[in-house]
Amino acid sequence: MVKIRTDREEVRVVIDSREQLPWDLAPLDARIGTLATGDYGLLDFPGEVSIERKELSDFIGCIGHGRPRFQRELDRLKGFNSHCVIIEASYADLREGNWRSKVTPHMVMQSICSWTAKGNSFVLAGDRETAQELAKSILYHAFKNRIEPAKRVIKTLTKKAKELN
Repeated sequence: MVKIRTDREEVRVVIDSREQLPWDLAPLDARIGTLATGDYGLLDFPGEVSIERKELSDFIGCIGHGRPRFQRELDRLKGFNSHCVIIEASYADLREGNWRSKVTPHMVMQSICSWTAKGNSFVLAGDRETAQELAKSILYHAFKNRIEPAKRVIKTLTKKAKELN
């Protein structure tokens, strides 16, 4: 019987080569490569999922001077079946506004709400470790959701082949 497994070790992930502090995605099989959009994706299903990682200071920059470039990134992310921006900060971090910028907490929250209303997803992970864990799970489930239909087809074909014998 042919079996397609969905063990985490069999999920092959691409980490964009421009990612400066990549997450540790073990036990997923992660390798460095070039992604046109986002920082993390699936090697075997390149159009399935894209995750953009943002540290708090980087995200604040995306709301200020880097907004046009970030908006283009968000537009490209919409081309994926599933996409999100995982921010290594909490809602409390955003509300407190402890950063050196003219960007206010109100501007941050309104930007997130505006981008979300346009179909983008933002995950406030709280910290780097939680962000890594969330990314692993998102990538795993995106892979699993894509492979499950193939498993059903193989099971049906195997059953029909047994009936013919």
